[in-house]
Amino acid sequence: MERPRWITILVLALLVLLVWWWLRNRAPGDQTVQKRERPELLLNRAWVAAPAKDGDKRHFRHAMMLIDAVPLGVFQRASAYRLELERFDHQVEGNRIALHFPQSGKRAKVTFRITSCNDVPDFDLCLTLDNKLWGGPLRYYGQRNPDRRRKALTARLRARLLTK
Repeated sequence: MERPRWITILVLALLVLLVWWWLRNRAPGDQTVQKRERPELLLNRAWVAAPAKDGDKRHFRHAMMLIDAVPLGVFQRASAYRLELERFDHQVEGNRIALHFPQSGKRAKVTFRITSCNDVPDFDLCLTLDNKLWGGPLRYYGQRNPDRRRKALTARLRARLLTK
């Protein structure tokens, strides 16, 4: 019994769609699909690029933060010796951000995805962008609970200072 041609085409189309969906939901370089997180985690949190593997203090590291109370944010590009900042206005809708850089007048739109990850020590969130903003990377790292980390660092610093 021969199968109608349209069923074969439908099955192939569904297979292509499934492969496309799987590839779209993977973070760059990852071999597995990661758990997607809420887009709201983008706001009021510092996002930083991975540190240089060679420890070079001249290596520039990118960071950004978007604040929701006043829709503005800051991009940072810094090494141990130089710091560059640029403020921007933003509008977040779902998993898309519209940015306006008042200094240069430039505008950008970017789609983002937040996933759980453990690629970099002390960070448990990954922010993946669909294009590079301000010359930075496509992936940034954040913390689900930054207050817990800040308290731990404060306690370690206090203990170090009290022992001297």
